[in-house]
Amino acid sequence: MINDAMVQGLKAYIKEHYVLRGDYPLANDFKPYPIDTQKQGIMPSLDKLSSEMGGYIKKRRSSQTFAVLLDKLREEKGLTPAQLYEGAWIDRRLYSKIIGNRYYHPVKNTVIALGLSLKLSMPEMEELLSSAGFVLNNSSIFDLAIMFCLDNKIYDIYDVNVLLLEADQKVLCRE
Repeated sequence: MINDAMVQGLKAYIKEHYVLRGDYPLANDFKPYPIDTQKQGIMPSLDKLSSEMGGYIKKRRSSQTFAVLLDKLREEKGLTPAQLYEGAWIDRRLYSKIIGNRYYHPVKNTVIALGLSLKLSMPEMEELLSSAGFVLNNSSIFDLAIMFCLDNKIYDIYDVNVLLLEADQKVLCRE
């Protein structure tokens, strides 16, 4: 159950960790695509770029899709599918769609709700979010509220939603 101390803790956490989007340092390691010096600064051919990009994607792409990782985490945590989707306040049909279609791309709130239902640690939640193409960001009050919940082991969706409302953010799920 959420109390005033937790709400004050959330507000202090947000105040301490919030970063305006423009406050991030520029990436010092950014390097543009190398220019072919043999051709006096002419950009490489589209075929060459396409081939190199395909190799890059194959090398960097994880073979573990969101659905595979979710099911693996569910088994590790000892939950049945019903316990997982009911704890996340999502419909059985949506859960079946996620598990049944390895390329299904859920929205960020659904991923977070499933991670909370699994009672994931911050690194585990970051891995789950990453597998779906998302991150938790210090320039988002919503994300900071989720980080606060993870840091304080607040996993109940109802309690998380109360804290989100206290931070003037939209809730994860509707009842």
